[in-house]
Amino acid sequence: MRRTLVPLGLAAWVFASVAGAQLSQTFQEFPQGPAGFLMIASEKKAYAELKSDAEAKAWIDLFWARRDPDLNTVQNEFKLDFDMRVQAADKQFSFGKTPGSLSDRGKVLILMGKPLHVQLVSAGAEQAGQRPDFIERGNSQIWFYCKPGKECTPPLKQEELVPFVFTETRPGSADYVLDRGDRRNVQAVKLLAAQPEKLLLHPKLTEVPHVGLLPGTKAATVEQQAIFETQPRPWPQGAAVVTSSGVQSETIHPAWVYVELPDSTPPATEAIGRVRKAQGGEEIGSFVTPVTPLTVSGGRAYEFSLPVDAGEWNVDLALSGASGPVAITTVSAKNEPAPSEGPYISPIIWGSDVRQEPQSHLGAAFHLGGMDVVPHLGNVYQHGDNITYGAYIVRPSLDAQGKPQVELRMALYAGGKKNDEQPFQAMDGVKLVGDVWVFGQILPLEGFRRGTDFEVEVSLRDAKTGLTRSQRIPFTVAKDGGNTNAPSATGQLQGPSASTMGQGGMAGSTSTNTPPDGRILRIRMVKQRGVWTIPVKVNGLQEIDFIVDTGAAETTVTADVVSAMIRFKTISDADFLAGGKFVLADGRTVSSPRFTIRTLEIAGVVLKGVAASVSNAMADPLLGQNVLGQFKSVRQTSDGFLELELR
Repeated sequence: MRRTLVPLGLAAWVFASVAGAQLSQTFQEFPQGPAGFLMIASEKKAYAELKSDAEAKAWIDLFWARRDPDLNTVQNEFKLDFDMRVQAADKQFSFGKTPGSLSDRGKVLILMGKPLHVQLVSAGAEQAGQRPDFIERGNSQIWFYCKPGKECTPPLKQEELVPFVFTETRPGSADYVLDRGDRRNVQAVKLLAAQPEKLLLHPKLTEVPHVGLLPGTKAATVEQQAIFETQPRPWPQGAAVVTSSGVQSETIHPAWVYVELPDSTPPATEAIGRVRKAQGGEEIGSFVTPVTPLTVSGGRAYEFSLPVDAGEWNVDLALSGASGPVAITTVSAKNEPAPSEGPYISPIIWGSDVRQEPQSHLGAAFHLGGMDVVPHLGNVYQHGDNITYGAYIVRPSLDAQGKPQVELRMALYAGGKKNDEQPFQAMDGVKLVGDVWVFGQILPLEGFRRGTDFEVEVSLRDAKTGLTRSQRIPFTVAKDGGNTNAPSATGQLQGPSASTMGQGGMAGSTSTNTPPDGRILRIRMVKQRGVWTIPVKVNGLQEIDFIVDTGAAETTVTADVVSAMIRFKTISDADFLAGGKFVLADGRTVSSPRFTIRTLEIAGVVLKGVAASVSNAMADPLLGQNVLGQFKSVRQTSDGFLELELR
């Protein structure tokens, strides 16, 4: 007997409840679209009883909220991922007049996600025993997913996998039906049937939570938003704003906003924000949040990572202190769309101030692979500065060994004319989470002629697809200040192997800066757990609080910091001194408990080739006499400063 294959998607249409005729066509078709695959039986019944579009809209909002993995954020990560899967299915699996998202492969992708492995089987290669009443079909695809309760780590084991077998109903039909009569699909059909219930995370939720636009905040009230009507709006002279599209995950690309206020402006303790569509002005979210400023050169900065969709937005921001509002502005922000498949290269961000903030994370404003890049306002830099630049790449093309096929090209312009160029060269990146990678580098400025207007054009390219993102970074090295013995060359570019970003930082070097008064450094000390500390940059990257210990002979760095520097590629085996072996906090063994710090920076003064010991991770880093002894005098003042007099 000749059997007819019935697609699972079509079966769902046949047996699904149909919404009442009172609804407009858009809402009537909701359960028949891709979202219908997620609906459990009680939801289908409830939707069929709705009597107005208003009821349907409210019901659908709650439908998505019940599947939101984090109800404390305004963005629904599940819905974003669902939309991208629908886009990918429509692009890859459509056949005839059937959208790919309504095909069997589309249904499985939506409910199960991306398969661990796909096997292609040519027509005629199937075994007759797999189906009753076997007749020859077309090509097949077998998708493999992990069995419930299994980890399925590479190399994959057959006994840990569930096959989903899709077959063309006839050669060349491209419909690829998940045949419920195929014996290999018995487990697949059961797993697929249980998935809608599994994805329903909050079945008892009765209303959509109203939260602020920023995680952990509340939405601003009408009374609070009235601050935006203040006239005239306070906006200090010298204040500035920088915006960029950011990356939080494969599907979430927030808009980043950086606001810098001059030092003369009182510090803000609270921010009120509101985001409106640039076209039409519709409000899509607001927030009220306490803020702590970043201390930057010449002022204070405030950063915001706004979870908004792709498009153009007007962001209203009000920063207030103890005596009222100190700055109110409206910022235009443009957020790029996140493609559903293929590589995506984020905008390239850059700055000269790179920090490691304890509370920072992927998605935080101007966060770049474990480090925070403070945007540089204006084009003027000091001779000892480094320009740190980098970008995220989502789903980069990979080679057979799983390494990203990403290349970097750099070109240098002086006075508008090309001065130097390097062709595209392969560069290493670091995988952060999922298919999100980070790439970056630093450009030391110590070799560039002062007073000349330069531009470095940075281009990142996915070698396989040719997708390229370029950015011109203008800079001028200040004529005054810095090392007066600096060379007068026009500067030279370094290739990717010279200063490449690792996980959490950039490798590179800095040079010595003369302090403003010429002889004495004054550094604000902070008391932590009963001891006084000062911030110190190790190898030009990581700012760490060190204890000032005039009784210790040698500087010490904790094992966890050394592990991080190895991971960030800011030190190598060659930096460890001869001697025995030492086990780091993460279990790795290095050749010696002593190593050489390439550059140790204190308030702009850089010491090179500093010997240090590796201490237990529970201890605190400390500055010993091999560092403090290089200064003529070391004195702690009564007002909480450490004064270091240069020799």
